[in-house]
Order: sequence, then structure tokens, then C-alpha cells
Amino acid sequence: MHYIQRIHCSRRVITALSVACMIDPTSAVPRWQQAHAILVQRIRAGTYPPGTRVPSVVALSEELGISIPTAQKALRQLREDGWTYTVPGLGSYVADRPQA
Repeated sequence: MHYIQRIHCSRRVITALSVACMIDPTSAVPRWQQAHAILVQRIRAGTYPPGTRVPSVVALSEELGISIPTAQKALRQLREDGWTYTVPGLGSYVADRPQA
């Protein structure tokens, strides 16, 4: 497992599991599609329940080690697929989805 450390303004160090290893830069699958798949998996698993906010473009970019345009494309596709909705000025939230 890979771990990253984040230092917050309070100088407290928090260790979190790095998911950057989940994006395979050598894959034939574009990075935005890999990021999209990770987010869909998290929504299905309940990590992001309906009505909760998904990570911002910047947070997603930092967490997954992808560029901001790549993160934007992944989040845009989530919205187009009906997984999320956007509230201008507030961010993207998980949409209510019927149980399959």
C-alpha cells in the first residue's frame, strides 16, 4: 500500500491511503475514464451517499494525481451519466439513484 501525508493549516499530519496507484498511466484507458470509474465505484459502495458532496476538481486532481482538465472531464461525465448534479457556486452532489 502507498501512503501519503497531508499537512493541514494546524500543522497536524494526517496519513491517508493514496489512491494515486489506482490510476494507471500506462493503460490504454484514458485517465479521465479511470477517474470516472473510481468515483462511480465509490458512489455504488456508499462512500459518497446520495446528497453528499463529491470532491472538487482540485481535490480530485490532487488525490488521484491527475490534471485539473482530466478531473473536470471525469466529473462532467458523472453529471452527464446522472450520477451527480451540480449546484452553481456550491459544487457537485451525488444524485438519488434507483436501486437496481
